Amino acid sequence: MAKRRANGEGSIYHRKDGRWEASAFVPVINGGRKRIRFVAKSREQVAAKLQEALRQARRNIPRSDRHFTVGDWLDLWLREIMPQRVRSSTLNNYRDIIELHLKPRLGRKKLETLSVLTVQSAIDQMMRDGIGTRTIGKSRQVLSSALTHAMRRELVFRNVAMAVEVPSYRRAPIQPWTAGQAKHFLESSRKARLHAAYVLLLVYGMREGEVLGLRWRDIDFDNGEIHVRQQVHHRNRQFEASEVKTESGRRVLPMIDVVRTVLTDYAAVREVEIPEFVPGSPPHSTDDTVVQTQSGTPVEASNLRRSWYRDIERAGLPAIKIHHARHTAATLLASMGVPERETQLILGHSNIATTQQIYTHANLHIRRAALERIGDLIGTQKPDIEVLGSGYRQNYPQDRATPQEAEVVKDAKDPRITGVRSEIKPGSTDRDRTCDLRLMSLTKDTFDCVATPVITSLHSATRRQFLAAVAVKKTHIFDEPAVSDRIAHHGQILADISRHRQAEKLKHLSFPYNLITHQEELL
Repeated sequence: MAKRRANGEGSIYHRKDGRWEASAFVPVINGGRKRIRFVAKSREQVAAKLQEALRQARRNIPRSDRHFTVGDWLDLWLREIMPQRVRSSTLNNYRDIIELHLKPRLGRKKLETLSVLTVQSAIDQMMRDGIGTRTIGKSRQVLSSALTHAMRRELVFRNVAMAVEVPSYRRAPIQPWTAGQAKHFLESSRKARLHAAYVLLLVYGMREGEVLGLRWRDIDFDNGEIHVRQQVHHRNRQFEASEVKTESGRRVLPMIDVVRTVLTDYAAVREVEIPEFVPGSPPHSTDDTVVQTQSGTPVEASNLRRSWYRDIERAGLPAIKIHHARHTAATLLASMGVPERETQLILGHSNIATTQQIYTHANLHIRRAALERIGDLIGTQKPDIEVLGSGYRQNYPQDRATPQEAEVVKDAKDPRITGVRSEIKPGSTDRDRTCDLRLMSLTKDTFDCVATPVITSLHSATRRQFLAAVAVKKTHIFDEPAVSDRIAHHGQILADISRHRQAEKLKHLSFPYNLITHQEELL
């Protein structure tokens, strides 16, 4: 008679259609229990699935009480989770990536059975379709974020997107304007309607939304300060004022004379009555902005870009994006020697690495001047290393020195490269190609000042011998002077022998100390 299964072990039985089915009750997320079923062609397959489900149940890992597809979860993630965490512009970018790239390739897959192989196949297909590496990277990022939230809700137990390989992304090279080009553009666009916006972009490196959201009440003309406190974007056919991009983006910029002149002239031409500065954190608003249309509304970002490119073409300069004006400001600040920390505060970056690695670009003139200074420093000196084929050989005096130089070196016993005297290199010859043996060797003189217990004891014994000799001599117990001399002589010999033995022992145990000692001797 077959033994009856215990509660919780599940059941496996043969179906009428020839397949095998397994079932068991397992805990679900809402706190209850649910019967799950597995169907496969063989008993071994359903048994393996059943054992995995029971193993998770024993580990108190609940199963989802609802079966999501990847597309269903992405829609829920985008609709209920992310609106409280990101700005509307970021949410729109996520929506475009999900609708155009993720749902067509992964939308019908079951969320709980999504595997690394499935996601990797979708990524590879995007590469074959010619989709850019930047878009592929963003797609993996969005999917990974959605799966992370699913894992926190115990819908899945790992984020398979984190194990997927995506092609590396290389930023397109950015060539910011030079100081002369920026000056020429501002001079040629002096009469342009959006000239004030151009000045703020190139002088302070402000973001596009920050320039469009700057209000007259944010400018303190009395103290000469510009307070960046909001940004303005146009979405869904209306203007929205919101907080700046990061906490560091909320900053105070000193108003220099040229900016003060541009702003006051700009207000006079448009007959704007400048209101008083409002300290603190006034509520965000789209009225009273500095950059406005003729009808008094904020300027759309697309119109600002259109005017930007048109005025660049009139000035005859190479076209750059508006955001690259921010790169230009960072590079100009770096070329003038402004500390990187101050540049970070001016641009409003939360991390100084962003300022250093992304926004500050190399200046060929600065590099050329630096290398020329090195050339001036070493150009007049005779090289100590000569090139022989693909390797190097140290230029020793015994091989290529002039007769006068060889005579000087011979008298001094001091090679030009190592600086180690020949009398302290036992085990090596004068024609050694390397200085390893010379650096590894030591003499007993090196350890005269080493306060080891043995040497300290020898010093004490020697002092006692001298004091005894002096005492004997003073008390005239021995009238012969040779007695005290012999005592002192024997004590010195004993000290020398013991010190030499200790030095030899330390010499073989202290190779790094040898290097330090010789470096100090050379200095």
